[in-house]
Amino acid sequence: RHQREATELRKRHQRELKELQDRHGREAKDLQERHNREIGPVKRRRVPTPAAANLRNPCLYVMGGKSGQVVFSAVEKFDPRSEAWGDVDNMGSKRGKFATAVLGNQLYVLGGYDFRQSPTTSVERYDTRSDSWSKVSPMGCERADFAAAVAGSMIYAIGGQDEDAAELATVERFDPRTGTWEEAASLSSPRCGHCAV
Repeated sequence: RHQREATELRKRHQRELKELQDRHGREAKDLQERHNREIGPVKRRRVPTPAAANLRNPCLYVMGGKSGQVVFSAVEKFDPRSEAWGDVDNMGSKRGKFATAVLGNQLYVLGGYDFRQSPTTSVERYDTRSDSWSKVSPMGCERADFAAAVAGSMIYAIGGQDEDAAELATVERFDPRTGTWEEAASLSSPRCGHCAV
C-alpha cells in the first residue's frame, strides 16, 4: 500500500513539476525540493539490488529490492541526459537478491527471493522499446543471491543460495533463441553474493 501511495504521489508531483517548469522556473525548483522531502530520491528508498545498464539506450534501471520487510516489484529508470528518475511498469513479481542480464534491448530479471523470502526460479524480460514485461521460461533451480552474466548470446545463472540457504555451485544457461535453460559446468566450489562479467 505504501509503495502504491508513493508511486501515485510521485506521478502527481512529476505532472505538477512539468506544468510549473513550463510556466515558472523557481516554483518548479521548490516543488522538486518538496517532492524530495516527501518521497526521497530513489537511492534512499530501498536496499541496493543489482541495476542494469548498457542497454541500447543510455538509461539506468533500478528494480525490486527491499526496504525493511517490504519487497518491491517497482522499477525506476534514470536518464542521465535529463538527470531525472521516471517510473517504468512494475515487474510481475516482487523480488530481491536477484540477478540481471542485458541482451540488446532486453533486460532479464532472474530468480531471487520472492515476497515470502523464498528463492524462486522465475525469470522476466523487459523490452525497453515497447516498455513491456513478459515471462520467460523459469530456471531449473531455485536460486537467490547469485550472479548472472552474458557470454555470446547466452545468459548464465551462476551459484547462489537455494531454499535451505545452502550455497550453490551449479550453473545454468539460457538460450533466448529457443527460450530454454540447460545445465552448464558447475563452479569449482559453491558460492553466493558474488559477481560475474
